[in-house]
Amino acid sequence: MRSFWWVTTILSSSVIAAGQNNEAYSQPSYPSPWGDGKGGWAEAYEKAREFVSQLTLVEKVNLTTGTGWMQGSCVGETVSIPRLGLRGLCLQDGPMGIRFSDYNSAFPAGVNIAATWDRSLGYLRGRAMGRATEGGRNWEGFSPDPVNTGVMMAETSKGAFRLVGEANGYACANSYTLNNLLKRELDFQGFVISDWGADTSGVSSTLAGLDMSMPGDTLFSSGDSYGSANLTISVVNGTVPEYRIDDMAIRIMAAYYKIGRDKYQVPINFNSWNRDIDDPIYATAGREYGIGRVNEHVDVRGNHASMIREIGAASTVLLKNTDGALPLSGEEKFTAVFGSDADADPVGINSVLIMAVTMALLPLAYNKIQALASQADVALVFVNSDSGEEFIVVDGNEGDRNNLTLWRDGDTLIKAVTQNNNTVVVIHSDGPVLVGGWYENPNVTAILWADVLYGRVNPGGKSPFTWGKAREDYSADVLYAPNNGDEAPQIDLTEEPISPLYMNSDHGLSYTTFAYSNIRVRPLRNPAPYVPTSGLTEPAPVFGNFSTDWSDYLFLESSGDPDYGLSADEYLPENATSAVPQPLHPAGGQPGGNPGLYEQVAIVTVDITNTGTVSGDEYISHGGPDDPKIVLRGFDRISLRPQETKEFSVVLTRRDISNWDVVSQNWVVTEYPKTVYVGSSSRELRLEADLSSLS
Repeated sequence: MRSFWWVTTILSSSVIAAGQNNEAYSQPSYPSPWGDGKGGWAEAYEKAREFVSQLTLVEKVNLTTGTGWMQGSCVGETVSIPRLGLRGLCLQDGPMGIRFSDYNSAFPAGVNIAATWDRSLGYLRGRAMGRATEGGRNWEGFSPDPVNTGVMMAETSKGAFRLVGEANGYACANSYTLNNLLKRELDFQGFVISDWGADTSGVSSTLAGLDMSMPGDTLFSSGDSYGSANLTISVVNGTVPEYRIDDMAIRIMAAYYKIGRDKYQVPINFNSWNRDIDDPIYATAGREYGIGRVNEHVDVRGNHASMIREIGAASTVLLKNTDGALPLSGEEKFTAVFGSDADADPVGINSVLIMAVTMALLPLAYNKIQALASQADVALVFVNSDSGEEFIVVDGNEGDRNNLTLWRDGDTLIKAVTQNNNTVVVIHSDGPVLVGGWYENPNVTAILWADVLYGRVNPGGKSPFTWGKAREDYSADVLYAPNNGDEAPQIDLTEEPISPLYMNSDHGLSYTTFAYSNIRVRPLRNPAPYVPTSGLTEPAPVFGNFSTDWSDYLFLESSGDPDYGLSADEYLPENATSAVPQPLHPAGGQPGGNPGLYEQVAIVTVDITNTGTVSGDEYISHGGPDDPKIVLRGFDRISLRPQETKEFSVVLTRRDISNWDVVSQNWVVTEYPKTVYVGSSSRELRLEADLSSLS
């Protein structure tokens, strides 16, 4: 495994002000910025502008609105434009591979990639795919730590060529997030798409920065849409300016050209709704609207199995290992295995794409379990806690987890098995679970998150999230019902009196040991002074024209938009439709932010030695500056043979030593002392060095 370093930015926090009833809200930010093709997008934007200039208004609207749920082979599709040779776009969710299809691979989840802390595996997984604590779909993401998530998201996107931002719920109409942070400060050139059914308005979301509505209907298969006819009406009557629909279409097509879909395009060879070769072309409409070839059953699995196994092993986290209880020798006379999670998924391997289904515990009375466990040399207990989407209910959990306890009464099972004084607990979960009830039991000699038992692989994963002692240690509960931002506290698990069992993002043990030495910091040449971006954008460009004759349009019925029929001045914020040049964001200027933030200021180097007797991978993190006290700025995963030493180096940028100033709305390097720390976790900072010269 090759070594690497990585530093990434953290999304800056928004300005929060007091709203009605003292509720928090983000300040409105309008108009929605128009893309300009910066940062390597120039060629894609040139092609997109030429294409969009040829479109009618209806074609532009059809490009930005899905055709509706189950109205094609993919979970989301746009209308084709045959006269210009554009096949409708096929959008398919795939957090672990292409969903709702066959003969493809189910890859380890995003949370597993986060646990590897291995940038190269994140990239390879993305390339192969082609694309709150109880939260049902947290496992699709990576880690609560912004650096880990930023790195793994970037690597996955580079592997899968993803140039799309996805917005959910309130975010679809949050102008501060989409317009100010994403499109203005970070100068995002791609397009923003709603999660399926997540948008709740038409005009409001469009002007707040949403570029594509999916799957296109307000409710699945309802026939109503916040886009489609509703968006057409709003452009014709002047509520939505022409430049905005142009910018939406250009952003979509620029992403299309950026990844070369005009040069190479894979035919749609699967169907999300059935597995028959020939079936209804439009699943919701039925057979009377056409039968055709909808499935080719193309096998794309290749050699993915070896990568899947590698990621699975690399993401295993050893949380506890008393007196070297693991690895097992293989010479144990009697190994007792407990827990239904040790068995294969009864629904089949592909069920993990939605929600793993867990069978009930072994049908043994607990006294029999205790008796069996007491006879074994080692007792292995396999427990889990899963989650998924709300349309599937398992063990009373409707998508989101109801709590942080183990499923199927796993805690009681563990307590019964700990009659054995060498009990190993293997946890398969999508996030943290409460282990305080048995973690300190001396008979629990080892705990693993995932599974590596016999030492063929030395676990090198680190937990991508925090394990608290009690539910109260975590922040606000899952939002089971809309609360309009009211009462959403955040708790820092590093502060007293809360003390987590394991620190967030980086706790994990190994079968070997590592030593850190010889830290040195080499300041680089004096970087150019940081200059806030200034000036104005160009005025909003318009491409093509459209008819204002209502007789040229069809299906102009109401969509169910809550603002339908209101005049613009009754609900649209100030400047929502402005087309005049806009001030550039001081922290912006290029995709990713002000280029001056990425000037290199220093190189930090340390030596890492494997002081044990077996090969292993060590995760190295570095953090700083001192305000806030510790912030992760980069990490690496390095493989070392016994007694081998390797050098770890990381380059610090101005962004790494900066803090966000809420007054100037920009990044600043403060006068406070700065220290760089290097260690195996944020609770095990082995070395430190002064960075006062960079203050």
